[in-house]
This record gives sequence, C-alpha cells and structure tokens, in this order.
Amino acid sequence: MSEIMRRKIPFWASVFTMLSVVVLCNLGVWQLQRLTWKENLISKLNAQVNEGIVHVNAAQLSDDFLYRLIEIKGEFIDENLISIIPRLRKHSDGTMMQGKHIYAALKVGSDELIMVNLGWVPQDYNVTGLVLPKGEATVEGYVRPFPKGNYFTPKNDVLAAQWYLPHRGDFAVLYGRKIINNIIYAADMSGDGVDVYPQRLNNDFELTNNHAQYAVFWFSMALILPVIFYLRFFRRPI
Repeated sequence: MSEIMRRKIPFWASVFTMLSVVVLCNLGVWQLQRLTWKENLISKLNAQVNEGIVHVNAAQLSDDFLYRLIEIKGEFIDENLISIIPRLRKHSDGTMMQGKHIYAALKVGSDELIMVNLGWVPQDYNVTGLVLPKGEATVEGYVRPFPKGNYFTPKNDVLAAQWYLPHRGDFAVLYGRKIINNIIYAADMSGDGVDVYPQRLNNDFELTNNHAQYAVFWFSMALILPVIFYLRFFRRPI
C-alpha cells in the first residue's frame, strides 16, 4: 500500500476544501453570468446613445430615456449655480486636471425642476461669470441617472454651499421644489450666453466590466485550493 493511501485523510479539512471549491466555482459562474449581463447592458446603452434626438416634456421624461439624446424646453432659474467638487478631466496632453462640474436648475413644469450639468470648468474658474439663457431655453442633452456616492464621499453641506455629489434630495432642499429623477448632461442649448458655457461632458460615460477577471480569479482559487490541500496533507516529505 502506498504511503498516500496509508495516511489518514483529515475529515474536516477535506470537507472544508470540497465546500470551498464548490463555493469558488459558483462565484466564478456567477461572474460569468454578470459578464453576459454587463455586455448586454453596454450594448443596449451604446445603441441608445446613437439613436436620434427625442423631443420630450417633463411628463414624458423617464428612465426609458436614460443615455438618450433629448431636447426639452424650460426656463433656467438664475440663481444658485452649483459647483460639484472635485472632478478630474483629462487634458489634451493626457494629464489630469482638477476642476468642478457646474449644475443649474431648469424649470420644466409648474413647480418641477430638472438639474442640468452644464459641464466641466477648472478649479479656479469664476462661476459667477456664467450667464444663463434668459426666458425660455431649449436644452439638448443626454439623460443620466443621479450618481451614487460611496463610503468615502463627503456629505453635501447645502447651507455652506459645499457640494461633493449631485444629490436629488439636497437639490430639493436648496430650491424648495420637486426635482425630476434624472439629470441632463447638456450638449447644446439656445439662448443668450451660450458661448460662455463650460466644457460640455455630453454623454461621456464608461461602465466598468471586470467580471471576466473576477471569474478567472475565482476559478483559479478553486484550482489552487485542492493543490494546497494535497501539498499540506499528502506530499511526501523531502
């Protein structure tokens, strides 16, 4: 009888290893499923981005228009331009520049506002010099959801005008009105003062898709663990 066969198989270590391999393989399969879902989502969003412009009003605007180019009419509230900091943007030479995103409120209903991202400006840009169109304005832009912060994102201080995240609830507190559940990233707009607007972000967006790497990691761990088990309990000492 070989030495490996003579050795006693450790019961709990074997159970733990087998269960761990099953769990790791399931995690790998789950990441492959997520990979398929993410690829389909990216394909769908890219298709929506490339569709023609849609003319909508406040009542029609919904999540069905996410990442679509729309045209909407409204009147800018000429107060409380909001600077969201910090926001990085790649310079023409490839370097990253520190700056901020500028938001304005567009009145599109009797008492409803939609927030418009006017674009990016350098950190030291004087926002008070921006001129909003007077009267009715036609805004062309891409519909985007409100972004979600993470654990490290500071909370906005509305009273002190310190903004780190475009937050629907905080905008409602500031303006005292209902805020529509999406943002417009301005592409173009009619009215006075258009030529002094910040650099447009248009529909710059990138969805991370690392699920293939995650799947490789989990499957690799599922292969490595039995090897470690063998080396620990069955490898003949040198």
